[in-house]
Amino acid sequence: MKILAILVLPILTDCLTIEEKQYTGNKGSPINVECDYDPAYKEYVKYWCKGYYRASCTILRYTSQTPDGEIMINDQATDGKMTVTMEKLRSEDTGWYWCGIERSHLLDIMDYTYLTVADHAPEKNMNNDEFTWLYYILTPLFGFVLLLFVVAVISRRTMRKNKALGKSSCQPRLEGTSPHIVITPPSDKSESYVTYADIILNSKEQPQHLKQVDTSGKGQDGLQDAEYSEVVFRQ
Repeated sequence: MKILAILVLPILTDCLTIEEKQYTGNKGSPINVECDYDPAYKEYVKYWCKGYYRASCTILRYTSQTPDGEIMINDQATDGKMTVTMEKLRSEDTGWYWCGIERSHLLDIMDYTYLTVADHAPEKNMNNDEFTWLYYILTPLFGFVLLLFVVAVISRRTMRKNKALGKSSCQPRLEGTSPHIVITPPSDKSESYVTYADIILNSKEQPQHLKQVDTSGKGQDGLQDAEYSEVVFRQ
């Protein structure tokens, strides 16, 4: 007989199923458990019981009973669906529960689920829509701020570099060989306190502060294409 029951049990279970094997409810709030069954059993009495073992679970409500406001069973026979509603959950309501179809001379058809009653409602988490909205707003904003920072750093470095180049370009550049200096003593004794110095730049560029003289064939030391400047030192 036991072997027959073991073989028949899986077939009978397929006739009644609770898809959700774990339910979580909040203390003081209601919860609905849905049981689907074969419409062939629409005329049978269904029930809701609590207990770990199916053979000894405590039946809490039959479909044939009048609802009392705490546990109600809504049997939608045409659709083959039974909805169990438990009002005002308490902590002691946590445990194993069974949906069952009562049969007189055969094993009842049953399926189980586990109910957990939480003391407090879970904290509200940010839903996907809010997270997506923040993602698409903050990401471009962060990228724009980062771009401004990079541009500011590059601009500042460029300005410093140009400033440094500008300072160096203001310094005079002398190309060619070193200037030739000729010191001439005074020819007159009355000007013994005066000494003449001639500076000759061997350059084709003519500085504005120097006077250009014609030294072709007549310049000192036979220098051509030179600029001449006279410096007088007084004692």
